[in-house]
Amino acid sequence: MQDANYGLTLVMFKNVKATLVLFIGLLVLVIACNSSSDEMKADNALDGGRYFIENCMQGDFSKAKNYFLASPQNQAIFDSISAHYFLLDKEGRQQLRLASIHKK
Repeated sequence: MQDANYGLTLVMFKNVKATLVLFIGLLVLVIACNSSSDEMKADNALDGGRYFIENCMQGDFSKAKNYFLASPQNQAIFDSISAHYFLLDKEGRQQLRLASIHKK
């Protein structure tokens, strides 16, 4: 017998519900897997420092925060760097984003 709401049977409604739950579960899994691949892992201190500087220059301080040793002194320096970045005008921030680090 069909339900008066939209003409769906009870079995069809359960199938739609199960499919929706499966789809949402897969979507969450895909998002969780993709989010961790954006962050580069530092193999040594030199790479960690370089990633920190690159992320600061890009204005991505949430990623940069992953590359410094948490201490009150380091946190104060980090806060100062991030505050200085956001005090720059649009052109100044753009120049930092376009700058690069050269190894010698």
